Amino acid sequence: MKKNLILAIPFIIIFISAILLFNSDDNKNIIKYETVKKSSFDLKLIQRGTLEASRFIQIKSQILSNRAKLVELIPEGTQVSKGVILARFDIKPFMDDLNKWMHKQKEAEAALIKAEKEVEIHKNKSIESIEKLKKSIEIEKINLQDIKHGSGLVDLNELKQKIEQESRKVKLSLNEIKDYDELYQQGYISKRERDEVENKLLNNQDSLLTAKEKLINYKKYNWPMQIKEHEIKLKELEEEIINKKIQNKFILDDKIAQLAKSKSVLLYYKNEIKKAKKNVEACDIRAPIDGIVIYNIIPKNGKKVKVDIGDSIWQNQSFMQIPDTKNMIVKTKIREVDLNKIYNNLKVKVTLDAYPSKVFNGEITYIDSIAKQNNKIVDIKFFDAIIKIKTSNELLRSGMSANIDIAYDQVKDSISIPNDAINYDGKSEFVEIYNDSDIEKRHIKIGKIGQKYSEVLSGLKIGESVVVK
Repeated sequence: MKKNLILAIPFIIIFISAILLFNSDDNKNIIKYETVKKSSFDLKLIQRGTLEASRFIQIKSQILSNRAKLVELIPEGTQVSKGVILARFDIKPFMDDLNKWMHKQKEAEAALIKAEKEVEIHKNKSIESIEKLKKSIEIEKINLQDIKHGSGLVDLNELKQKIEQESRKVKLSLNEIKDYDELYQQGYISKRERDEVENKLLNNQDSLLTAKEKLINYKKYNWPMQIKEHEIKLKELEEEIINKKIQNKFILDDKIAQLAKSKSVLLYYKNEIKKAKKNVEACDIRAPIDGIVIYNIIPKNGKKVKVDIGDSIWQNQSFMQIPDTKNMIVKTKIREVDLNKIYNNLKVKVTLDAYPSKVFNGEITYIDSIAKQNNKIVDIKFFDAIIKIKTSNELLRSGMSANIDIAYDQVKDSISIPNDAINYDGKSEFVEIYNDSDIEKRHIKIGKIGQKYSEVLSGLKIGESVVVK
């Protein structure tokens, strides 16, 4: 047994040597390593986000009434083009309104014509009445002047002449009575004949006295009274023309007010017709942009449900919406530690889970100024950020999941090694240098760190090999 063991020792040594030799030859093939060289690479943040439309065009009822009842609706999810009819409201109540207001307009137009004519007629009548009064005043002025300086003087002179005539008659009668007295005394005439002459004298004296009294009465009463009457009448006419002007103006103002009211009523009806026409036109709801139709939730019978045919929609109530797919954004969250790496207008690449092979260009347009707490991990805070997709594409739909590639910096033509080659011993970074069969630990200084590679500032030379885990 012992002899056999001794004889086997050389074979065992040969076998072990062969194994060691075999391991030594293939050791280089088993250890993974990479040659140190210069390279360029981007420093990136890889984020997840959600694709959304930058805005949702709300479809609202523009009908100026609460009687807008839906009678047609395009199916939700339909891809529509701008101008396509999305919904229709019952047009009948608004056509009834239009017909009613058009009838009212005709009545108001007739009332306006009547009011205009009444104003014109009153103006003409006012002019005629004033002109008539002016003529009466002119005539009365002439009459007054006539009494003062015309017929009044004539009547005065006639009375004076009458006195002179009666005075001459009295004088003649006195002379005649003297002659008759002599003839009577001489007996040529009878007493009766003489008394007749005396009676004639007395009559003439009475006529003279009456003429004088008439003159006195005319001067004291009749003539002044006539002048006063014409002065009073002239004053009344002058006051009447003033009052007439005031009255005419008052009536004219009233008729002008009626005319203005008629115009206002007509304008009101015209505006109602415009509203009614707009309501009729607004019964057809057309797509303002290209996109996919989404129904909105509306209150109905104490519940919140999606809009449906038969629902009554209020003015300016949004009942549908279309995402603006020509302006899409990606919403994401940036960790607090990465906030210093991004800024507005920074260019990014976006891919979608639905279309991983397609790359969309974008840029950061918004970074929130207030940090938010992570509900799951209390110690982590993040900032909301928005990325605008630069190009429009019909493949882009709101709600899609997106990957965001943010290249925030770049390493250019610098010594770099794979991140898997870097180790840490609690003090600093180090790598394992592979040289034939030897492995050497060497501390290095790391610069910028990328997703797969890191920049080496010192400790390595080009051409050396570093062990990669």
